[in-house]
This record gives sequence, structure tokens and C-alpha cells, in this order.
Amino acid sequence: MDLTLTRFKSDLEGVFSYLKDENGNQIAVTCEHAYPTADGHWYPKIPPGEYLCQRGTHQLAVGLPFETFEVTKVPNCWGILFHKGNVDADSEGCILVGTSFGFLSSEEAVLDSHDAFDKFMEVESGCDQFNLKVE
Repeated sequence: MDLTLTRFKSDLEGVFSYLKDENGNQIAVTCEHAYPTADGHWYPKIPPGEYLCQRGTHQLAVGLPFETFEVTKVPNCWGILFHKGNVDADSEGCILVGTSFGFLSSEEAVLDSHDAFDKFMEVESGCDQFNLKVE
């Protein structure tokens, strides 16, 4: 199922978005790592556009291999994955999924990441790839 990532906030605590399906139903909320620029803005690694996401087995720097989707053909980047995590520091550009927004130790976060990741993978069950529109 194709998905849309709609960003609404970008600052030093992360890039926060809603992840919705083709019918506009919210699948998850997300957080990506925010990188500072010389002009004082904060940007994610994935620029707005359309991307093909492909299923595969991947491994982060810490942890066991797991099945997820990689966002492919991101300019000047590789290994951009959907995975579990809560705060900006849990990502080096990947998309962290949660069920809601909140705070962990006074830091903005996506919450219940394990449940959200399971739901995300369930939505994409039976699919080897999907299109992601990033706004």
C-alpha cells in the first residue's frame, strides 16, 4: 500500500510527521533526525519527493537483523530505513514510527514505537515494495 509522509515540524529535537495510507488514514506518527544548516534551519536526510521503499533484512549498528523497508534513491544517502525508536538521537536519518507524540525525559518523541512498527509492517504485509510520497 502506498503511503504519504507529511511533515509539520522540524527543529533541533527532530523532524516530526504523520504517515498516512492512500485513503488518508493515519498509520503512524514519525520522527527523523534533524540536521542543522548554515541558515539556522533543520532538515532531514530525505528531501520532499517520491521514493520506492523495498522490503529486506537489515541491521542497525546495534541489535539483531530485522525485516523492514528501505527508502531507496535518496540523494547522497543509502540505508534509510523504517524502524523502531523514539527520539531524534535514535535515528541517523531513518524514519522512526510511533503511535502518538509525547515526551521522554523532556525530549520530544514518538511513543509506543514497538506497537507502531508492528502495525506498519502489518499494513505492508504481502508487499515487497511500496511508493512513499514525502511532503
